[in-house]
Amino acid sequence: TWGPLNGLLRFIGVLAYTLSSLFDTVLFLTLKTMLPTKFALRSLVNNFNFCRKSQRTNPLSFSSSTPNKPSKAALYNPSYFNNTNPILLQEIMSKHSFATVVVTQDNVPFVAHIPLIHDINNNKLQGHLARGNPLAQLDFAQPYNCVVMFHGPDAYISPSWYATKQETGKVVPTWNYITVHVRGKVSTVNDAEWILRNVSELSSKHEKEHKSAWLVSDAPPTYISSLIKSIVGIEVSIDAIEGKFKLSQNKNEKDVKGVLQGLRETRAHNSEQIANWMERVIPQQP
Repeated sequence: TWGPLNGLLRFIGVLAYTLSSLFDTVLFLTLKTMLPTKFALRSLVNNFNFCRKSQRTNPLSFSSSTPNKPSKAALYNPSYFNNTNPILLQEIMSKHSFATVVVTQDNVPFVAHIPLIHDINNNKLQGHLARGNPLAQLDFAQPYNCVVMFHGPDAYISPSWYATKQETGKVVPTWNYITVHVRGKVSTVNDAEWILRNVSELSSKHEKEHKSAWLVSDAPPTYISSLIKSIVGIEVSIDAIEGKFKLSQNKNEKDVKGVLQGLRETRAHNSEQIANWMERVIPQQP
């Protein structure tokens, strides 16, 4: 009774082994054709693992199919540099309105440098881009998370200015600076009237310092209309504003006085502005 059954089982085992060997052979030949070397196969595996890791660890990374994933972009901002004063944050955003806009799609960053207006009443940033800008050509069927960086003044800080240099010598160079980061959702605006209003507001803001201020109405209407068609408006609905005012707040009083003196005496880039900001901000710190 068991003889025929044992024979059948042996036949099935041999057939399974043969099919398995055939499959392995076909798979090997296929990989050999597509990936000529083991290093290519290793590269494929490494790239796959990298992409998976990037999606887990990159706070700005999200796919085009999930544009509303909350932004968790992190700025290294110790408590003694963190500034939450809305008046000071708005001052930086207004005086240094030429900002850097960063949007990420499919783990690829898109960056634009443009002047922006802060619409305080509606809690939005508004500006415009050339239609040929890669950022403007993203699929904005839904708004994307973005980070907007307003770059305030900055200055090099020499360790020779610290009183600690004379005491212990344990000092190194650093950089003092102010930056304001805005996180929110960006979308495009194609309404011609909106774009014209934005262009007019931006030019009026920056022309007011000139004796012969230029107005949009100074140019022929047909010329302005043709230019409006070549740009697209962008609008950022603000979720959070974070200020980093790195102004030697972590130094002792003698070192701060030395930095102030050094900044006043040097003619380096923005040194006077940083000194003024230090005097404004440091007394406010606890």
